[in-house]
Amino acid sequence: MSKHLFTRNGRYYFRQWFPLDLRPLFGNKTDIAKSLKTSNKKEALALAGGLQQKFSVAFTLIRTGLLSPEMLDGLMAYTLPCKHHKPAPPHSPVVSPTSQRASVKLSKLIDMYTKEHSPNWTPKSQHEIDRQLELLMMVLDNKPVCDIDRASCVSCRDILRRLPPGFMRINRFKNLTVPELLKVNTGNEGMHLATVNKYMILLSSLLKWGAKHGHTDSNPAEGLTLGKDTRTDEERKAYSNDDLRKVLDHCSVQVKPYRRWVPLIAMYSGMRLEEICQLSTEDIRTIDGIVCFDVNTQGDKRLKSKSSKRIVPVHPDLISMGLLVYLEQKRGASPAGCNLWGLSKGRWGYGKNVGNWYGNSFNRQYITDDPLKCFHSFRHS
Repeated sequence: MSKHLFTRNGRYYFRQWFPLDLRPLFGNKTDIAKSLKTSNKKEALALAGGLQQKFSVAFTLIRTGLLSPEMLDGLMAYTLPCKHHKPAPPHSPVVSPTSQRASVKLSKLIDMYTKEHSPNWTPKSQHEIDRQLELLMMVLDNKPVCDIDRASCVSCRDILRRLPPGFMRINRFKNLTVPELLKVNTGNEGMHLATVNKYMILLSSLLKWGAKHGHTDSNPAEGLTLGKDTRTDEERKAYSNDDLRKVLDHCSVQVKPYRRWVPLIAMYSGMRLEEICQLSTEDIRTIDGIVCFDVNTQGDKRLKSKSSKRIVPVHPDLISMGLLVYLEQKRGASPAGCNLWGLSKGRWGYGKNVGNWYGNSFNRQYITDDPLKCFHSFRHS
């Protein structure tokens, strides 16, 4: 309810946003603000709740044609200044919301959504989200946003569950339509539940944004994620103590700095792959007598979220293994602030090639053949 309230000179005001399809009836205004004539927040919340409910009912009645011209005229008189208000014709039909919003297709909503949010995405995240939105548009047939209801969203979720896993990366699937993909995959395993949930969370976020900006009335995809998959054997596993001993043994003989230190730092700190790979020579420093990793976004470094920015103490074992000796050697031989491991940033950041080496070579050759154990297993260990 607080989104309908704002203060001006210590007094509370109520703001109501008009749905896009009904704005012509309100002089094309986007919203209306009215003073609640109180400075008491509790009282203002109660008053705003009543007003918001009245507007919600009125909008529904307008769309269904159950609000009489006289009642509509009274509502418009309340919301519009007199000089802009024109009485509704005695028998003027109510324009259907579908016809009003038919031009706002899902593809247009996606364009507006990505334009607003993409500055906060990493290149890797944007690539992934763009692909997900493209598939959602295909499954929902790029229909007008106002035609996407609860049944459409449930059907979308069910279709996603039946699509071939990873089909966007498989050449023979690239030019197939959704019906063709479903036909090809008949009787076979579909997308993993966790992947389907990612799509549904994104769809819910998209439609919630659309509702907030007046392109649809509500978010019909809300709450459609599925429960925890029963296939617990397919979850990522933590490394065992024996696995960790193998990591120690085999990292100690690696010649390239990143091959020696990146897995060890992950094991002792729980830091993410990209966080470790993008460390610079200035990101290991002493704070109050304690040697720490400074996980930050300085320069071209990117983090998964704002909360990822943090200080992580360096484990004494890493110091005993010679990490600070390597640091001083690197500082003496390289420009200030250069990448600690000599890595260059690629399209997906600093860690893509390191991740490929670890997952496809080191992990399988020296540590384990369990497909559910990977670099991320350090964060579970």
